Amino acid sequence: GCEDFLDVNTTKDDPTVVTVDQILPTLCFYASQICYDHAEYGVYMSQALTTGDKSQTGSYPYSQGWEFLSVNRHPMWRRHFYDLGANANAMFELTAKNGSKNYELIGRTLMLQSTMFTTDVFADMPRSEAYVATSPRYDSQQEIYDWMFSEADQLLKLYDDPSWTNGPQALPISEKSDRIYKGDMKKWAAYTKALRCRLWLRKLPNWDNTPSTCQKIVAMVDDVLNDPNWEEPRYCYPGGKTD
Repeated sequence: GCEDFLDVNTTKDDPTVVTVDQILPTLCFYASQICYDHAEYGVYMSQALTTGDKSQTGSYPYSQGWEFLSVNRHPMWRRHFYDLGANANAMFELTAKNGSKNYELIGRTLMLQSTMFTTDVFADMPRSEAYVATSPRYDSQQEIYDWMFSEADQLLKLYDDPSWTNGPQALPISEKSDRIYKGDMKKWAAYTKALRCRLWLRKLPNWDNTPSTCQKIVAMVDDVLNDPNWEEPRYCYPGGKTD
């Protein structure tokens, strides 16, 4: 019999192409998971700063040993750059071809959130040269925050642009692809406003600790909470409960 797998054959177990509606579920899942990563690393880092000794009873040095320098594959680092970033880039390449800008908006929003969490933990990190160089430059945390402020403002403008949210080439987004907001772009816009509020909170107390800045943040938060489209971004697992 024939034992070789000829190049004219295809296997469903090893797909060579994916579609945007197949990538978005992966992004939503890992965007949910990195929220846990962020909280987990905060616990580990506070232990590292407040504990004089370390335990070597576990197999993961960053958790049981509170040792970060010897780890060459941090879960949260990988979550951002590989699980989220690599998949987001693949989706952006597809949206550039098929014009489904609504998918791109959600992907950019999720990457904005992921960048916030990752730089909060690791400070300087590759951004401007990530995925375009084998040894990318580490952007300073100040540069990263400057980009995030600009990205948040730009995203909100695009969410107000019907050609991006519901253009003629926009592909439908179902609950199967988006288990957070089921493709409701107004809810994604409200969440982006919430992310912008989180960014502005970082101006306190070190950057711009003034009454005017505080009042601006309060007004921005009120705008989110009073938005009828605001909804907590809960990832809905099939068969589970979110209440």
